[in-house]
Amino acid sequence: MGLKAKFRIIVVAAAAGLMIVAAFWIANLRSTLLSEKMQKTKNLVEVPYSLLEREYQLEADGKVSHEEAQRRAIEVVGALRYAGNNYFWINDEHPTMIVHPMKPELNGKDLTSLKDPSGKAVFVEFVRAAQAPAGDYVFYLWPKPGAEKPVSKLSFVKRFAPWGWVIGTGIY
Repeated sequence: MGLKAKFRIIVVAAAAGLMIVAAFWIANLRSTLLSEKMQKTKNLVEVPYSLLEREYQLEADGKVSHEEAQRRAIEVVGALRYAGNNYFWINDEHPTMIVHPMKPELNGKDLTSLKDPSGKAVFVEFVRAAQAPAGDYVFYLWPKPGAEKPVSKLSFVKRFAPWGWVIGTGIY
């Protein structure tokens, strides 16, 4: 084997090695970024969850009625935004939508049969995931605000047991 052939083999082997290292690095980076986004999404749900707890406490203390506490919670959570147009929603454990600020046509609707393009009963999954003691994540397809085509989305949902509500938010 000539010197040129040996050199080509070394170059090809080095390039293949670099590509393998790059592939592992990219996979690790993706995993790290997803993990960070998941934690951020979980932390974000704590904000409206604490608002529900505050309204519930006012109800329990007799300072507001049950209906007034829920009305105020719905109003505040429905108005919350973060990082531009990102939002929170509340559905009950049936699942019926309580408040969805970007799709108000869903408010008051039974969402048991609402499925994403893959066939996942999204809101049934939210109710199931929210039963975990600290809440849980659901991967599904959902259109971005103002768009028609569903894209991959990850949501974190948490159950507010006193009212039988599920509160959540998601990232695309």
